[in-house]
Formats: sequence, structure tokens, C-alpha cells
Amino acid sequence: MKAPAAALDRLYARVGDRVLFFELEQITHFCAEDHLTYLAVGAQKYVVDYSLAELEEKLNAKGFARIHRATLVNVALVGEIHRWFGGRLLLRLKDKDRTELTVARDQVKALKERLGLR
Repeated sequence: MKAPAAALDRLYARVGDRVLFFELEQITHFCAEDHLTYLAVGAQKYVVDYSLAELEEKLNAKGFARIHRATLVNVALVGEIHRWFGGRLLLRLKDKDRTELTVARDQVKALKERLGLR
């Protein structure tokens, strides 16, 4: 059961017989691996029932941005940006785990614009 786009203020993940709810502000990023989409809260990952494309469409206005073909990041949680080899960037998030994510070369310009960088 998926919430309509307008009501997507939090997401859920099934863990065994439980359903866990996450406020968008808690979520550091989403990633796609092995045909599954994961919601990440720092180093902890949980499977969600949305594709990355669906999440990008529903959460773009809520502060999430595509940084790689398999990753969306919560822009509000970007703490540092480092230049990386091959024209890419390395993001260090403001979570307790100081999660590091790589920005694909073709996403660098859009992310910089989103963050107000020149």
C-alpha cells in the first residue's frame, strides 16, 4: 500500500513482522542494490516498496536529489563536499556515522546548483 505523492511525509519499511516508520528528516539517503531499494538512516539500511525513480519524483520537492544512478541524498544532511577523482565529488553527511557518498560526474553540476554553489 503506497501513500499518494502529496501525503508522502514519512516512509515505512518492513522488518520481519514489524513495520518501522521514518520521518523524511531522519533519512540520509536512498540507494538501489541488487534489484531492491533501500532507505538509509546513516549506516542502517531498510528495504522500501518504492523504486528509486518513484522516490526521486515524489521527494525532489522535499529536499532529496539524485547524485548517482543508484543514489538519492537528503540535501539538508550534506555536511561536507570534497573534490574526487574523475570529476566526481565525495559527500560527507552530517549523520552520526559521517556517511560518505560519491556524486557521479554527470550529477555534479545539478547538485552544485541545488546547493547554491558556483
